Amino acid sequence: MKMMTTTQMSQEEAHDFEIWEAISLEKDLPIPKKKVMYLLDELIKNQRGIIDENEISEYEKARKMVAEMDEEKVKDLTLQVANFYRDSDFDL
Repeated sequence: MKMMTTTQMSQEEAHDFEIWEAISLEKDLPIPKKKVMYLLDELIKNQRGIIDENEISEYEKARKMVAEMDEEKVKDLTLQVANFYRDSDFDL
């Protein structure tokens, strides 16, 4: 992924890491919107009090973005994010 400033990134690109953290252990792709929402909710709940509130805010923004997307867009996003991070030798 080409490095961009936040203002140059789409909303999806700006929150792809948060989405990846939520879906990284899932084996079946694409992931339905309802499950992505659940995974983000669990991630936020489990990380609250452990990580900085600014980081929690980024997860909450990612969740809000997913909530506003339609089902097919969410499925496409999960495929794109998984392909990017799985192919990039990136470890959580």
